[in-house]
Amino acid sequence: DKKTVLEMQVENGGAGVWSFPYQEHFLLEDDDWKYDNAPTFMGGHNVADFYDPDIEEKLNELEKEEEYLTKLEAAEVPDMPSEMEQMMVEEYERVKKKIGYIKHTKITQREHRVNKKRVAADVTGLKLREKVGDKADEILERNKQNRKSLFEIMGVSKKRRKTGEEMEVDQGDDMAMQVDKNDMS
Repeated sequence: DKKTVLEMQVENGGAGVWSFPYQEHFLLEDDDWKYDNAPTFMGGHNVADFYDPDIEEKLNELEKEEEYLTKLEAAEVPDMPSEMEQMMVEEYERVKKKIGYIKHTKITQREHRVNKKRVAADVTGLKLREKVGDKADEILERNKQNRKSLFEIMGVSKKRRKTGEEMEVDQGDDMAMQVDKNDMS
C-alpha cells in the first residue's frame, strides 16, 4: 500500500505547505551528498568536499600584500603628468581652438549679413540718384509707403508674434457648457 503524492500532500498540510522531497530521489555517487546545504557539483564531484582548510590563511596573506602595495603606490608622487593626462590636455586645447574658430566664423558671418543688406540698400539708392537725381529720395519714400500698404492689405505684420495684450479673446457665452442640474445630486 504505497501512498500517492496527493495523499502525502493532504496529510502534511496541503498545497503550499508541503513540497515533494525531490532530494530523496537524486541519483548521486554518494548518498551523503543528497542533503548538502549548498551542493555544488563539478565533474561529478561535490566541490565542498575539496575545500582547502588553509584557504583562509592564504586569503589573509594576499589581502596584507595588497594593502602593502596600495600604501607604496600612495606614497609615490609622480613628478611628470602621465601620458593620459597630457593627451587629455592636448585634446582640451584642440577642442577649445575649434570652438573659438566656430564662434569667430559665426560672428563674421552675422556681420557680413548685416553689412550686405546695408550695402545693397546704399547701392540701390546711389544708382537711383544717378538716374533721376534729386527725386530719388521721394521715389524711395513712396516705394516704402507702397510696401507698407501692401503688407497691411495682405495682413502681414513686421512683428512675428503678437503680445498678450494684442491677442483677441472671445468673451461670448455661446460656447458655455450646459450642465443638467438633476445630474448634480
